[in-house]
Amino acid sequence: MARGIKNRSRQRPSVPRHLIQNLVQDMVSMMENEESHPLALELVDQLPEELQAIFIENLSTVHQVELSRFFWLVAEEYSGEVQKAAKRALEKYRLLGLAVDDWQVNKTPIPTKLYKALISRTRLTGQVSLVMAWEQPNGLLDVRYFVLKFGPEGIQRYFRVLNLSKHGFQMEHNPSETGLVEITFAEAQYLLQESYKYNQLYGTRPARPFFQYEAWLKEETTLAPDAVEALAGKINEKKLKPQHTANAFFVAEQNQDWGLVYDLYSSRSTVCRRSREEYLQAQAAKERKENCLYLSSNIEEQVVRRKTADVQARLIVNEDFRLEERKYGFSLVLEGDNWKINRVKLLETRKIDEDDPDNPLNYEVYCALYTISETIRVQDFLEELPEVEVFSEMEDGLHYRWPRYPDQIEHGINIADTVFSEFILTSDELLIVARDRGDLDSICSLAEDRLGECIQYQQQYYVDISLVYAVLGGEYSSFEELLGDLAVEEPEEKAPVMIATYQVDNPGPVLKRIRSFTVFEFDTPEGVKAFYEFEHIRSRADGGEVGEGFIAEYRISAEYLTVATFGREYLALVCQELERGLKRNLRLIDVQEQKEDYSLLAAVGKAKLPKEIMMRWQKEEVGRWMQTEIPALEGMTPQQANRSLRGRQLLWELFKYMKDLQQDLQRKGLNPPIDYREYIRAVGLGDSRSGE
Repeated sequence: MARGIKNRSRQRPSVPRHLIQNLVQDMVSMMENEESHPLALELVDQLPEELQAIFIENLSTVHQVELSRFFWLVAEEYSGEVQKAAKRALEKYRLLGLAVDDWQVNKTPIPTKLYKALISRTRLTGQVSLVMAWEQPNGLLDVRYFVLKFGPEGIQRYFRVLNLSKHGFQMEHNPSETGLVEITFAEAQYLLQESYKYNQLYGTRPARPFFQYEAWLKEETTLAPDAVEALAGKINEKKLKPQHTANAFFVAEQNQDWGLVYDLYSSRSTVCRRSREEYLQAQAAKERKENCLYLSSNIEEQVVRRKTADVQARLIVNEDFRLEERKYGFSLVLEGDNWKINRVKLLETRKIDEDDPDNPLNYEVYCALYTISETIRVQDFLEELPEVEVFSEMEDGLHYRWPRYPDQIEHGINIADTVFSEFILTSDELLIVARDRGDLDSICSLAEDRLGECIQYQQQYYVDISLVYAVLGGEYSSFEELLGDLAVEEPEEKAPVMIATYQVDNPGPVLKRIRSFTVFEFDTPEGVKAFYEFEHIRSRADGGEVGEGFIAEYRISAEYLTVATFGREYLALVCQELERGLKRNLRLIDVQEQKEDYSLLAAVGKAKLPKEIMMRWQKEEVGRWMQTEIPALEGMTPQQANRSLRGRQLLWELFKYMKDLQQDLQRKGLNPPIDYREYIRAVGLGDSRSGE
């Protein structure tokens, strides 16, 4: 595994001179305005702590006075060895005669005239986005942005935009589009201080540069209990029904959001007999098990009365790699517009085994495997995707996760729903993982478009999610080694055969579009053109070709077109691509699930049906064929054609064509649903002309 795949911000203690000089120029540029100061500090924070001071010392070997501002910033913001290294750098510059004092960080006075404060209505999820816009003497705005978490991370992110016009601010922060609501400065300051309490309780670092907003945290501010309750109404998206309160309780516990847990309790509960501050300190002081993850929760039953309610809920947790089901009973009371908890009781627990049907980790995912030639370029692509972050580091690679945010207050926790996609990157392979095939196809299309020839598609798999995490354990030399042996067929019940039927006004443009796809084309005895679309067509050693990654089957006659594939969502994607630019030529008239038609399953090798079921279906299909008028038989049915010499001659010509078609299908990796000899036997010509 090449070391380049690891976090590239981790530099060796000795850095080449030309790289240091380039980095110094970047730092000097970032020091030119306060908006870029957080970015400069982030470069330091990305380094391992043991290398941060060495990094500062390396920078100080370039004697450029403008860099002094960066050292002043670091000395102001950091403590310990990093602060000492910055102060040593400043002293070195002084000894060289550089005017370092002229480059001290100008601490902008804390603004006093608030233009507007806005907040997201997401408090129940454990975090909010806060925007504070302050008027400047020049008439423009100084806008501060925060991401506030109410758990161990505390004030997680902060950045600043200077000189934004009021019109520009209104355009970017339209409440009807952003979902933000306006609050007062006192309310904004209260939330900032609430979030900062978690930094203090857990000893975590708030977002940098801390000195730009530190004064707001030191000022004493209090909101009366009724004002706090009113603020909660502003920043919570919904009024809490009994099931919402139970779900919010589990979400808050998972986030270690003890302030929200306290607020969910009734003022008459035993929990609220002590102050909020005492409760937060007591909960934070408890030893938290690191390997404890809430996997799923759901409401099993509830009884709601006029002023009270009882809710029974189930929670499944993974604690120290042991799955456990816990059942809770909630006793609730109505206070104002919201249901609050009077008492929570753990009713029972049980261990959940790996193959237990209630195990929320038992699900399958789609995986696309690529070989790669430029690891750094792929890493850059992943890190540029919105919200994609490194989730964990492997021995020989990186594990990225692309999250999504379902409404856990409404529907409960489901760990599988919080992941849109995952990426596992090594020095020579990229594995893209998604639970939905349509999502996987979209991500693969994006990756192939952006990365071009530096990634090469290999194969697609449908596997149990546990195998993906086995890959993360580093027990296998390659993904293909593991996935190729253990991939499973996508269950038919999860991906039913879906068929869309179109009326065709002009077959020419439709045929042109279908042939632009990666397809095999066949002429069927019924006078219908059949196409099988694949992701790739690979040449074989015997000179033939084989399709890989089945997409869809198209059958087109003079008047109609059918499109068949697996799964409703996937059919919608296929049809959307087909219809582009063909609206005048195609009119959708029907979409239906084919529950008892196994022809497509058999053709693309997905049928794993009991022999007796397949035999019964084949017999029914041959029976229908015997009653079908076929152009190749001059409009006769096979049954009618068998009654005359001319008809039997046409039948044998048809069977020869069917034999050639079957062999052509097999050469291209497809399976004829019914062997052509079954049709011969049905007509009764097998004995008399078996040699032909």
